[in-house]
Amino acid sequence: MNKKECIAFYISSHGFGHLTRSLALIEYLLQHTSYCIYLCSGELQVSYAKIYLNKYADRVCYSVQKTDVGLINKENSLCVNLEATNS
Repeated sequence: MNKKECIAFYISSHGFGHLTRSLALIEYLLQHTSYCIYLCSGELQVSYAKIYLNKYADRVCYSVQKTDVGLINKENSLCVNLEATNS
């Protein structure tokens, strides 16, 4: 049985910054290797990735999951607001 190597990407569904940076790497891997890709992210991100990676559709599989926990930061800070996040 011929096994293919696969790389999994779990990408935050918070915006598109993490996705677009990952898509550049994924595209490079698909162009230069025979790897298959498993990409898990939010619905909007997966929809975008399917369009972007369309020519590699036979080597990419997708899973739509909530991958952002909804972390809320304190105003003007990078510190987590635990009370707001937990409510």
